[in-house]
Amino acid sequence: MFLERPRSVILYSDLNLITNIQNDSITFRKHHFNVVANEIRNLLTELRKGYPLMDITVEYLDKERKRSNIFYKASHKAARRVIGK
Repeated sequence: MFLERPRSVILYSDLNLITNIQNDSITFRKHHFNVVANEIRNLLTELRKGYPLMDITVEYLDKERKRSNIFYKASHKAARRVIGK
């Protein structure tokens, strides 16, 4: 039995500006935010080049989806541990 490869992947972000960052339609006052935004765009470009047959999108994870999502809760806790909170 073989599994079919997915045709699309949706990556969720809890950053409400993620759409603007992807479209390069936002500039931040603080330089390091712009550096991170460029890095996000570059990583998405590389990911899409690496999987050209797959539709890869990034969408905002709204409050309703956050509420009961165990993956969000786990990644949120891990991220807070990394930054020391």
